[in-house]
Amino acid sequence: MPIQYVGLDNLNEKDMEKLTEISEKAYPKLERYYPDETLVLVIKTHSKSQGTRAKISINGKIEAPKIKIIAQADDWDIAKVTHKIFDKLEEEAKRKLKR
Repeated sequence: MPIQYVGLDNLNEKDMEKLTEISEKAYPKLERYYPDETLVLVIKTHSKSQGTRAKISINGKIEAPKIKIIAQADDWDIAKVTHKIFDKLEEEAKRKLKR
């Protein structure tokens, strides 16, 4: 299951490295549930006009032939939001497979 990133141009270099590093570590857990599917991560930043901080939101999606898993997370820190999205996707994958 390869990871496809959409909206990486919204992040600076440091945040991009953190996102890819954490994603590469968390990715094998999801791969156990759906080994041949693609994970799509859509990254958006929401910043105030004068502030230096930006809120980051990530939408994650796995589409299998019979199952569609979608999760959304947002936070001010790229590491936190990346961990949140992978935790939510894993929980959804577990829940869908129990059915």
